[in-house]
Amino acid sequence: MIDAIVQQNMTQKDLSAKTGITQADISRIENGMYKS
Repeated sequence: MIDAIVQQNMTQKDLSAKTGITQADISRIENGMYKS
């Protein structure tokens, strides 16, 4: 996921706006700390 964000020049905030996932959850996912 991180690679895709970097390739698209997107920020976590941009991804959040497009997906409806909170920026905090995106950060947790990137850091491997997200528990579903």
